Formats: sequence, structure tokens, C-alpha cells
Amino acid sequence: MRAGRCAAIVRDEQARDTLLFTTRLGGLPVPQTDWATLYRAGPGEHLEDLVLSDRHLLVVVRQGGGQRLLRFETDAATSTGPAQVTFTEAPAPPESPAPPEALLSAVQLVPGVRPAGAAVEIVRAGWTAPSRWYGLDEGTLTAVPHTTPHGTRRLPGVDVLVLQATSADGTLVPLTLLRPTGHSGPLPTVLYAYGAYGLPVDPEYSVFRPSLFRRGVAFAVAHIRGGGELGPAWHQAGRGPGKLRAVEDYLACARLLTASGRAAPGALVARARSAGAAVVGAAVNRDPGLFRAGVLEVPFVDCLATLLQPDDPLAALEWDEWGNPIEDPAARAALAALSPVDNVAPGRYPALLLTGGSADVRVRATEPLRLAARIRRVTTSGRPVLVRIDGTGHLGHSDADDDLADEADVLAFILHETQAVDAEQRQPPREPGQREA
Repeated sequence: MRAGRCAAIVRDEQARDTLLFTTRLGGLPVPQTDWATLYRAGPGEHLEDLVLSDRHLLVVVRQGGGQRLLRFETDAATSTGPAQVTFTEAPAPPESPAPPEALLSAVQLVPGVRPAGAAVEIVRAGWTAPSRWYGLDEGTLTAVPHTTPHGTRRLPGVDVLVLQATSADGTLVPLTLLRPTGHSGPLPTVLYAYGAYGLPVDPEYSVFRPSLFRRGVAFAVAHIRGGGELGPAWHQAGRGPGKLRAVEDYLACARLLTASGRAAPGALVARARSAGAAVVGAAVNRDPGLFRAGVLEVPFVDCLATLLQPDDPLAALEWDEWGNPIEDPAARAALAALSPVDNVAPGRYPALLLTGGSADVRVRATEPLRLAARIRRVTTSGRPVLVRIDGTGHLGHSDADDDLADEADVLAFILHETQAVDAEQRQPPREPGQREA
């Protein structure tokens, strides 16, 4: 809302997103007849965010994994349809031509009340540089970067490669791979995924990844179903029983990295947190020998048992995403097949680091403990299964320094395990009957 004007994005399960606008905001609710339709999303489009300026309406549109920023005239007499906002700085080109699903940069509109005449502010994020703030020049349809102390700093020597993995049902799954420049051969690789609640893993700079890149370790993101990278349909395909599709998506991405020679043999690291750990943990159960190590933070890995507790304050809220195993036999069967705690079987499990917080009200600290106990009983690899439980909640510490220390522990674990691969490969072959160290 701004100066008596109001805009809204309306969506339902059947119709495509619709952008509505009114200039008659005398009070709420606004009569339905006062709304005008400015825009109806096309096939595959999803309207994500909007903000009103003094003269225009700005809308973030997602299609095929990418985003556009559109400007609409709010004066019906001068309206000529939407126009696309451009940025004065183009994103760094990918290592190879990117398919439509490429996620090379992300756009976010800054909400809040602005004084009259103040420019709309936009945040633009990318994989290889810290986020930058822009102000919109409404006359030229250009977003101009603000000058900040770190605004021009870029992460040196990183190539962004956009791939597509073919999942078990033939679906193409976007995969973003960040590799230190100058390394053309296979590298130890961390493969991250989330895939839940329709939340996309959009491009975002991390201050931690350079620690990996400087040591010759790549980082990849599997944009699996259940997330929002490709809009609501992508989320819907990974909800409820669709979580099993997301497991196949993640495994397809992992196998593409190894089969293509981009990930070093025996040096792939699985990583996820919270809801993403349900899918990634299930993938590790399916093919434990595919991974050298795994990091599951505050992991939702005892899915079936948790969602079978109707008195749990969060269980009913989660049924919409995961299914209700109490009332729906199909949901119960899918969760039984997914739940990492319930599907541990003898095999060569990777080294694992599982974390939890005793103050976590979303994922109890008992979940990583149960998973660790079951894997320790059956793993044949001899690799460690570590658990770190502290007093934090689900989102980490209140002190940022403690969060930095936690991430340092995780990176040290990843580097120790991936460097151990090189050491093992340099060892002479074992004699017949000699046990693996």
C-alpha cells in the first residue's frame, strides 16, 4: 500500500498468479469491484514479490529458475504494459552456456515505508560476490548500485557451471557447481540441497566457501523438487510422497558429478540442514558408498515418528508439507520409506557429522542421536560418525562469533575427510586379508 493505492498478488491451486491493483483504498476490506487486473502470469511464471514506488509498481517474476524485475505504470492513462528493469552491471557469465533453469543472480525488493521521492531499493545477490544494494532510476528503468565499502569486492577465481541431471523419472534437475578457477580435473565436492516448503536455494554469496576453494574443494547446489526454484509446480512435485522424488533428484545430481569426472572419485560430501536433511539423509541410506562424508545440521531425520505425534505443537503444521501419516496410509508409507532413521541398513557409510541443539523446538536433539546410533551399529566403513549437541535453537547462536566457530568445525571436518582421500590413494595396495584402516 502507498498513498491510497494498493497492489496484491493473488494465487490459488488452479489459476495462475494474478497481479491486482486499486487506487481506491479508503478502508479495508477493499470492494472486489474496485480491483483492476494489471497482469496475469504466463505459463511457468510465478509472481514472487512487489513494491509500490511514487509512480510505479515493481514486481519480481520467476520463470525457469531465473528472475526478472518488471515495472508497471499505475496511471491507467499512460500504461503501456510492463517494462523490464535492467541493472547497470551485468552478472558474470557462466563457464558454459546456461540452460533456462540457470540461477546466476537473485533479486529481492526491500520492503518498508519510504519518504516521498525516495527510490525503491533492490538487493541483488550472486554466487561469486557479496550482495549489492541498488536504487531504481525510474526515468531510465535502470537499477544503479549504491557505493559501499565492499560493494565492488568479488570472490576471485571461481567459475560457475550450470548443469542438469536427469532424475529417475526423466525430470531434468538444475545443478549449480562452483569450482575454483584453474582446476580442470576432478575435485572434492560438497553437494548441498534443501528442497522443502517451496523455498528456493537462490544465488547467495558465502564468506565461508573461499576456505574450500583455496584448498581445491568445489561446492554444488542440487535444486531438487520441493524447493521453489522453478515455481509452485516444482514445490508441489516434491511435497508429501513427492519427497521420494526429491531423493532421486539428489542422487541424480551426485551421480552426474562423479560420472562426468567433475567430482573426485570417493570425495563427494553430502550436506543439508533441517528439512533438507530428510532428503539428503535418505539419499545417503540409498547409496552410502557414493559419499565420502556427510554433514547434517539440526536434521529432521526421524520424520515418521515425529509426524505421528498429534500432540506435538509443530506436527499438525508440518502435515501440509510432508503428509499426515495418522490419517493417510499413503503418506505414512511414503514417510516410512523416506525417514532416514527408519531406513539405515548395513553398508559402507560415509564419515558423518550430525549436529543438534538442546533448545531446538523444531527438530529435537534426539533425532541426530538416534540416526548416529543406528549407523554406528551397521556401518562397515570404519569411518567416524560424530554428533555435536549444544545449547542452541534451530537457527543457531545469538552470538555471531559462536556461529562462525560452528561453521569452522564443519569446514575442518569436510577438509579433513576430503584430504584423507588423497592420503588413502597414495597408500600401497593392501595385502590379501589385510584389514582396512
